[in-house]
Amino acid sequence: MEFYIYLLSGCLGINSFISGFQVYLSGGDMMYKSVLVQIYLFIFLLSGLSVIPDLSFSNKLRYNILIITSYHHGDFTNDSVVKSIIETMEDLPEANIFIEHLDKRRFFDNDELNDIFEQYLKIKYHAKTLNLIIVSDDDALDFLLGVRDGLFPEIPVVFCGINNFTPDRIRGAVNITGVNEQVNIVKTVELGLNLFPATENIFAVVDDKSKLGLTNGRHFDSAAKYFEGRLKFKKILNLTKEDAPEVLGRIPSRSLLIRLNNLMIPDGGFIPINESINIISENSPVPVLTPWGFDIGQGALCGAVITAREQGKKAGEIAKSVLNGTPADKIKIVMETPTLTMFDYIQMNRFLVTRSMVPNASVIINKPFSVYEENKTLLLAALAVFFVLFFLVLVLSIAVMRKKEAEKSLEKEKNKLASLLKFRDEMLNTAAVWINTLDNRGNVILWNNAAEAISGYSSEEVSGHDSIWKWLYPDRDYRENINKKVMEILNNGNRVENFETLIRTKSGEIKNISWFSNAIMQDDKIVGSIALGADITEMKKAEEEKKKLSELLHQSQKMEAIGQLAGGVAHDFNNMLASIMGTAELIKIKKDNPYEVEKYLELIIKAAGRASSLTRQLLTFSRKGEKTSTNINICEVVEETVSLLKKTINKSITVSVENNASHLNIIGDNVLLQNCFMNMGINSSHAMPEGGSLKFVIENVILDENYCLASPFDIESGRYIEISVIDTGIGMTREVCKRIFEPFFTTREKGEGTGLGLASAYGTILEHKGAITVYSEPGEGTVFHIYLPVSYKEDVKTETEAKIKPGSGTILLIDDEDIIRTVVKLQLEEIGYKVLTAENGRIGIDLFGKNRHKIDLIILDMIMPAMGGREVFAEIRRIDEKIPIIISSGFTKEKHIEEMKKAGINCFLKKPFPIHELAEEIEKALHQGA
Repeated sequence: MEFYIYLLSGCLGINSFISGFQVYLSGGDMMYKSVLVQIYLFIFLLSGLSVIPDLSFSNKLRYNILIITSYHHGDFTNDSVVKSIIETMEDLPEANIFIEHLDKRRFFDNDELNDIFEQYLKIKYHAKTLNLIIVSDDDALDFLLGVRDGLFPEIPVVFCGINNFTPDRIRGAVNITGVNEQVNIVKTVELGLNLFPATENIFAVVDDKSKLGLTNGRHFDSAAKYFEGRLKFKKILNLTKEDAPEVLGRIPSRSLLIRLNNLMIPDGGFIPINESINIISENSPVPVLTPWGFDIGQGALCGAVITAREQGKKAGEIAKSVLNGTPADKIKIVMETPTLTMFDYIQMNRFLVTRSMVPNASVIINKPFSVYEENKTLLLAALAVFFVLFFLVLVLSIAVMRKKEAEKSLEKEKNKLASLLKFRDEMLNTAAVWINTLDNRGNVILWNNAAEAISGYSSEEVSGHDSIWKWLYPDRDYRENINKKVMEILNNGNRVENFETLIRTKSGEIKNISWFSNAIMQDDKIVGSIALGADITEMKKAEEEKKKLSELLHQSQKMEAIGQLAGGVAHDFNNMLASIMGTAELIKIKKDNPYEVEKYLELIIKAAGRASSLTRQLLTFSRKGEKTSTNINICEVVEETVSLLKKTINKSITVSVENNASHLNIIGDNVLLQNCFMNMGINSSHAMPEGGSLKFVIENVILDENYCLASPFDIESGRYIEISVIDTGIGMTREVCKRIFEPFFTTREKGEGTGLGLASAYGTILEHKGAITVYSEPGEGTVFHIYLPVSYKEDVKTETEAKIKPGSGTILLIDDEDIIRTVVKLQLEEIGYKVLTAENGRIGIDLFGKNRHKIDLIILDMIMPAMGGREVFAEIRRIDEKIPIIISSGFTKEKHIEEMKKAGINCFLKKPFPIHELAEEIEKALHQGA
């Protein structure tokens, strides 16, 4: 039904237009006809808009909304807020709005009324389902927070007009949001000073009886501090209607008066706002300012004001969002109260304020009637219609002229297009990067000069087919992987960046190309692809060279440190050998005492274990190879380093570790880090020739985003492990500290150091995505701070029982050391195996050839004279591909072990090894061979 009403009104608009146009055709004054056409066209446009029906009628709902206000019906503020809320919510379908008033303006100190009001609401709304509660001003909010759990639990609440709101005000309350109200006295005073620059005093009408009065009083005091030294601020407290003429009449000239609160009634309560501001304005000899919008037009001159209508409007908008399904807790409380600069034209005339003195964008009310101002929209619309008609005529006139110009320019465009195509071809062929385009079958369409230069194939050789890919990628499997990437582009339109491939050029040279490729679209369809290739062969070679130089730097530093280790290690190793030899002699003497013999044997085993551990540490420290990235415990790395340092540096230097960290794991290379800490320890020892203290302190720290942004290192915010290396040495100057990490920089005498130790440490820390800093003062020692990012990945540790597993079968043992053959033969026989021994590789191969069907497993030493373990292993594998083989050695390069594992060894035993480990590895190897 509504649609037909709208349609009828639209038709009436059209009829009005036609009638007016008939008058135009009948003759008359030309100006009259012109204006009439414009007016009727405007009416026609407006009436046409009314044809659109309101489709929301078909989806009507019913909401029950309760508004609780702090003041009484008839109070200007109270009524403005309520009216604005209702107007904002007018488009809600069939909303039932209930309004209740606390009347706190007239009965602000009567708490008994709160209890009565609570019972009143309980009786009135106990059977009513409310969808939302809106509260206006502080008293209403305080009241609701006190009774909400009992009367309206969990019902969404929206507040407005709350003075100086803080989150503590609603702490513990849920499903509540709203609008803060905070007056801007400073801005209002500054507005007055711009109008009256000679002002010396600021007076304020305020009370100390109500919450609002106390709050506004504090704002006034804050403004006084802001203008301290410039203006004098004075309060007129608890002013009544009867005292107003006398008190206000005494205000001196060069003053301004601000109304912050209403006039009081002698026996309690307040006079209404509009009456208060009228009395104040009539009796004030100076301009009255205000931070409240409702005072403008009631007697106040101006102010940077907040308006009750804006508060109500904002609360209404938030309420609609809540009713539309957004939880109140999810709607952010509006904390910044917007202000509006307002003036009263009548008061402007009274105090001789001209329009030129008023700031731009100010609102002026009570201005005299102006035809232009009242009909501005209509006049502007008519003017717009006139210009539209004029423009249409102008366009039609110009169109004919442009048609001829277009015909001339078409020929120019053709010539320009030909030039652009020529320029495109020149640009493609002069580009330094390989550019080619393909159709959706992979056939070459375009092949530029750079592609020819890099690949060696000309455009004539490759165009119109896809054979080039077989030429560039002769390996079938590799070519298929490349084709998959091309198909991703052609089938899905995927974009490929920095995709590296190796091509074989026409001359047979291998080159490394980095590709950028994208689909070519036409009418939303993929019709081909374009690829750009950069020859990065030389760059890759440079990267490899840089990598090798970095490895040489690390290795050279290890060698320098190992040179210092040698003396300490030799001393400890000799002590262990002396212990072993002495204990063995005691066993000879005490051979008839089993208890003593067992005790001495235990000492020998412990000493041998220490010697093995020391050797393994030294080998690990000197290892050369690729950087590894594993989960390691940094405390263990530091403690191992300290153990080596104690054997290396001056014994008068005390070396210790203090661990205060709870998170100790990082991702990194324990060898590189140990080398780093070792170099730093050795460097610190050089600064303490007379002895001193070297301490490694481990702690957890959090580096925030600001620290990381300010840091010269490429680090990310988060939890880090801080390792502080603290010495009590001679210290360094600031100039030395600035250069301490430079390669080849050293303060030592020529021949005493390379100057690479700290540079290597610096590089290691950067490789581990960390940071390193130094602080030192001459004579005060030095502190290095190293920061490494924490890893939360936990190591999985397994425990194995140290027990001997018996076995059976025949084992061939090949080792050039007589004592090793003797001891291992006895161990194997003790486990249960029969043993054949050979003192070198050649004899071992002969023995295996003669006893091939009897031998179940071979234990082969890696390093032997004449014929090494690798050659023996290869010869045995040629004879028998399946015989289980265990490699044993005290020192072997890791890459050789990896190569032999790939070739088929079953396991690797590092000398020395305990008998239980020997038994366990033999059982595994025999099981694998079976």
